[in-house]
Amino acid sequence: MVLGFMKNSPPIQLGGSKIKAGEIEVGEPIIGETLGAPLTKTQAKNALERITRNVSIKKWAGEVLSADETDARLNIKPGTTEKWRKERQVISLPQANGSNDHQYPFEQFQGRGVLRGIAEIIKIQPLGIAAWQWLRTPHEDFDGDIPLNALRRGKVKKVRNAAVNSFG
Repeated sequence: MVLGFMKNSPPIQLGGSKIKAGEIEVGEPIIGETLGAPLTKTQAKNALERITRNVSIKKWAGEVLSADETDARLNIKPGTTEKWRKERQVISLPQANGSNDHQYPFEQFQGRGVLRGIAEIIKIQPLGIAAWQWLRTPHEDFDGDIPLNALRRGKVKKVRNAAVNSFG
């Protein structure tokens, strides 16, 4: 039995040899180049450092505050922001230092509470980093504006639908 190549398809290059349509039988091994030897943790870390760069959280997330700072800024009862986090009502981001503390993008708050629709986004995308980046990224469903601005305008259903389409 022949693999599913079209009869008139061009040859496929594997390693150093060309394979034409109809030349490979099922079960026949295909020999080509491998990925190479596995990297050590140090080699992998060095390779990642060469192609990535550290970006300040404020550059991609905007102003972020601790729970205590958020409570004070909103003039709400101490512990409220932390309560909202546990109830999955606010987006929290991990601290860069690896601690268990959380930080909160301040743009998600309005008045003395949470912007309407944030909790719905968390239900669709529970990973805070992904949800927040999506809310702050221009989106075609909003004519190139960010979904966060649409929430500010009260377009909760439209933002929810766009999030479902984006995250599945």
